[in-house]
This record gives sequence, C-alpha cells and structure tokens, in this order.
Amino acid sequence: VSHPVWTADGREVLFSLERPQFDLYRGEWDVVNSATELATDPYDKHAWSVSGDGRFLALMTITPTSRDIAVAMLEGDFEARPFLASEHDEWTPAFSPDGRWIAYTSDEAAERELWVAPYPDDGSRRRRRVGSGLAPRWAGSEIAYFSSDGIMSMPFDLASGQLGDEMVRYAGPWPFTSEDWDLSPDGERLLILKEVPSSPRRSKVTVVLGFAEQLERLAPR
Repeated sequence: VSHPVWTADGREVLFSLERPQFDLYRGEWDVVNSATELATDPYDKHAWSVSGDGRFLALMTITPTSRDIAVAMLEGDFEARPFLASEHDEWTPAFSPDGRWIAYTSDEAAERELWVAPYPDDGSRRRRRVGSGLAPRWAGSEIAYFSSDGIMSMPFDLASGQLGDEMVRYAGPWPFTSEDWDLSPDGERLLILKEVPSSPRRSKVTVVLGFAEQLERLAPR
C-alpha cells in the first residue's frame, strides 16, 4: 500500500497498490476486505489530498518522463483530469481548507520550490510562488512545508492569495524524508514517520540429533 489518504468524512481511505504499476483504490479502513479499484492505466497514480468538502481528489501521476498533478471527482464516475502537466515535474499537491487553492512542489526553477495555484483555474487569479521547500501541508490559513531548517510555515490569505512572512514552525533538522510527515488540521500536532535502525540479522543454526535413525524410520531401505 502506498500513500494512504483519508476521505473528508474519515470513513474511507484512498491508496495505491502496485500491480505492477501503482493503481488507485478506495475502501473502508479495513482496506483488505473492502477496497474497490478506481483507475488503472500504464502509469503510476498516487492519491495525495482530498478537498475539504470531500468532492475532489488531487493525485500525482508518474510517467517515464515526468510527474504531474491531476484532479478527480470522488462522486460518480472516477475520471482523473490533468491539472498541472508541463515539461517540468509537479508533485505533492495539497488542497487548501476552502478547496480554492492547491499548493504543490515543482522543479520549474533551478531548485525545488513551492507554488500555490488557484483551483479551478478560471483565469481570475494567478499562481503564487512560495519559495524553497517541499511537500506542502495546510494548517488553517497557513502553508506548512519541509525544508533543511525544519518545518516552516507562511501565512496565506485564502481570499486574495497574498503571502505573509516565513516562520519556523518546528525547528529541524529532522530524521525523515520530505514526504514522511503530516500536520493536524489545526497545525498543533506533528506526525512523522521516523526510521528506526534495524538490529543486525542473526544466523540460525539447527542441529538435528539422531538424523540417521530418523531417516531410516521415514525412508527405510
């Protein structure tokens, strides 16, 4: 199972299974018994963020040449429609609480940066560049993201799209990769996936006593 995401009502989980490419599935928390397939095609797909009203899923699609962002309705027939698909990589999409913006990571510039794009893009609002960072999350009207200095955040006016000043939310460095973390909706709790060093493997030696007698009993000549 790859990158599980809760639906807005907390009753189901959206996730990917490798068969052999990563395909999208949806099921109750007991996903083994209740999962239903949402979409299959030759390329990997990973669920990433559900809009606050539960109607839309932002997902990441991976082809041999790029990573792109698509959006699908979770009601009715499932159809993932391209949202950001360019010659650059775009990944880790995150819906704002009001569902009117999607924050994401891009390598459009020389380094990986965060951007915020209006959703849907009707031409009335423009994209906003946040700056250096990875894997954005929303905490109310703030954008939080991973950086070498720790978990940073920046106020974001959901109505106008104006950005505030960057601040350190949780000082780093952190022992995890950029995607292995999450925030509670109020931004007060931090969840991280920490790698624990495994213990050295031990060789096992089995000694069989009376082997000749047992062999004669099981396979007499």
